[in-house]
Amino acid sequence: MNWKQVLKTDVLTILRGFMPPHEYYASRGRVWRGPWYRRKYAWRRDLMTVTTQLESIVRCNAPLAPGLEMAAWDAPTRGVRLILQSMHDDLVAGKTLHESIASRTLFFPAYYADLIKTGEMTGTLCQAFQRVRDYLKLSAARWRSIRNWLYYLGTVGTVQLLVMLFLLAYVFPEFGEMLRDFGAQPPATFLMLESIANTFSHWWAPIPAVLAVIALLIPPRLLPFPRLRRRRTSVWRGLGSMCPGIRGILRKSDLAHVAQVLERLLAAGVPLNEALQDCTELDLTPGLPEALLRVKGAVERGSSLTGALQSESRFPESFRTLLALGESSGHLPAALDRISDLYHRQTLKATRIALDIGGPCGVLVLAFLVLIIEVAVMSTTARMADVINMNL
Repeated sequence: MNWKQVLKTDVLTILRGFMPPHEYYASRGRVWRGPWYRRKYAWRRDLMTVTTQLESIVRCNAPLAPGLEMAAWDAPTRGVRLILQSMHDDLVAGKTLHESIASRTLFFPAYYADLIKTGEMTGTLCQAFQRVRDYLKLSAARWRSIRNWLYYLGTVGTVQLLVMLFLLAYVFPEFGEMLRDFGAQPPATFLMLESIANTFSHWWAPIPAVLAVIALLIPPRLLPFPRLRRRRTSVWRGLGSMCPGIRGILRKSDLAHVAQVLERLLAAGVPLNEALQDCTELDLTPGLPEALLRVKGAVERGSSLTGALQSESRFPESFRTLLALGESSGHLPAALDRISDLYHRQTLKATRIALDIGGPCGVLVLAFLVLIIEVAVMSTTARMADVINMNL
């Protein structure tokens, strides 16, 4: 470990005597599930890096354990280095590659291990890594197409919200005291906004709201328990599914995600019931994982995929029709790829339209609230001037 890697090591690792986390967890009889990430972008980047490293090692027909050890020394980030080190130690201990990947549930998605397991069994490990890499690239490109819009609108809205809170917290109390010192009654708009500002006058009043916002804004990947992470994600998606305009976008986005993962798994030779089980562990809106589990049960009882979907209302008619065509012709992965591409394009178009309409409307709402505050301040100033003139 060179000095740069030592400087990048966190405080906990230093206190452990530079013991890697997977060894520290193993010494306590536990399994290290992977590094935590504050941002999903950083996790996607490191997952892509690990996938590229593994694909390069397999493509060159190099031994996996020495290759992982060498790749860990040249890792660009600490998370990548820790993952490669832990996988190297697992292989040296006698585990297979897919077993090592399956134990790092915080870093590798569920479908990742099944793809690698099938690649090891069929001798197509390089193609399995290539499928994962292509999927990660496509997902990242689709997210980048709307990320800049979200950042812009979020920045503008945050600035206006801070201006509004500053006026309520610091400007309103001063004007109210000055006006009452002159013995004048503030205007009605000022009294209304002053009552709102007084609710936050005590130091303990905003604590519940602040804690609720923090709980909602903590990235799900930072939460310690998998069930708690899934619950947090389902809360956000459940709130979004309650909005009429966002409900359709989330629904098609989830179906596109499910179709894309199913296509990768089926093309790699994963059985349909196992592929459906992996899709239930994706970040989906509440209700869809349960529907996928019911479809999985029907498939295991001997029903076709098209027949199992007939009783599920969460899958639209276009989804079932395209799947029926692909299943009847024996080209189910190709049909799923077509569904994924179609729904992703519709989701991207609908998202851009929603941002073009909803973003400016949200900015105008905040601007209107700021305008109300400023009008109240100006009317108070005018009332104060009238009182001064009357006293003179």
